[in-house]
Amino acid sequence: MRKSSADNIKIYLLVTVLGISLLFSAFGKTANISDRMLVHAMGIDPSEDGGYKVSMQIFKSSGAGSDTPIDPSQPNVEVISGEGKTITEAIKKASYKTGREAFLGHLQLICFNRDIDFSDPEDLFRFTLADKNVYLGVDLCLSETTAEDIMNAKMTRGATSAEALKKIIDTNAENSTAIKCEMLDFLSCVNTPQHIAMPVLSVEEQSEGSEGGSSGQQAEQQGGQQQGQQQEQQGSSEQQEGQGSSEPQVSVSSTALIKEGKVLEDTLDSDEAQGVAWLTRRAERGDMIVKHSGELINVMLTRDKIKTDLKIKDGRISYKADITVVAHANKNLRSSAESEELSGEIADELQRIFKAAEDKALRKNGTDIVGIWQLLRHEYPRTYIRYQDSLDDIYRAIDFETDVKVRVE
Repeated sequence: MRKSSADNIKIYLLVTVLGISLLFSAFGKTANISDRMLVHAMGIDPSEDGGYKVSMQIFKSSGAGSDTPIDPSQPNVEVISGEGKTITEAIKKASYKTGREAFLGHLQLICFNRDIDFSDPEDLFRFTLADKNVYLGVDLCLSETTAEDIMNAKMTRGATSAEALKKIIDTNAENSTAIKCEMLDFLSCVNTPQHIAMPVLSVEEQSEGSEGGSSGQQAEQQGGQQQGQQQEQQGSSEQQEGQGSSEPQVSVSSTALIKEGKVLEDTLDSDEAQGVAWLTRRAERGDMIVKHSGELINVMLTRDKIKTDLKIKDGRISYKADITVVAHANKNLRSSAESEELSGEIADELQRIFKAAEDKALRKNGTDIVGIWQLLRHEYPRTYIRYQDSLDDIYRAIDFETDVKVRVE
């Protein structure tokens, strides 16, 4: 017997109510955001007992004295830390301090201490792989000192400090002064000879009161002791009013090289990082200073086209890169001859940068951040199988052929 339409409507409503009930309840446990701490950035240092110390930047809904959910004049974060034998245990112990569960779904950045062992990426990132809420494209970086120092650098440029830190890394990567590294880059290294380049952050604390003190001393020299005291008082009051806006300066100091799970002492400076970016087709733009007609001029470069290939000829392996860039100089060029002359000078400077990058990364340190092994396995699989246990010899002996064309506009 066929069911009536009224019965069908009742069944539909029952299913809908059950679905809504499941959505708004975690099988009997109410999901309340106040029971969670939203982690936006994380710093990982080694602990004294051989485990890990985790420092987490968690979102703070409002600043002191603010009636709004987000106070734009405050960093809107607080740092919670915990220690454990594993990173997961350290996160849990940090959670116990707040009485809230750590939610990693908003994680944007993970900063590591240089002494962290990266030899087993699967084990290192187990705390994220076990959490389906974590985005695998999270930015990774190293700290010049400790990861905790970076987490404590609370900045107001953005909704959270993590957003500001990520923007610093993105800006450097977009301008080819550093090599960007994401968690997926590390996970792709599992059971491969690939090496990793990672940006290094440094933090410089701004000294409070230096501005007011210097203004007072200057006033004493200019107009007598009484005027100086007035200026000092004014500077002091301005300092008190502006203490909230004083924040640490964070910058990308270099790009680290990671080989066999260890961070090497050698790092890439901004020029060498730019060389790697162009050679690996990562660069979209860059800049340099070129000496032209006895003066230094700034040149901005934008990518036109890049083609790379690996060739074996007469028993020699060569990495071929054809690079065409458009150059914009902060100088008015008087003739096509001068434009052509500048084009050659820019090409020579690019060749110098490429040579510095290949010498530092491959020849001196044997770190294949260019991806030679990948091209070799794809183009010449027999040669790869033959030399897969002695790739360092190939990295040091490989020939680089770079053909650079510069169009000045």
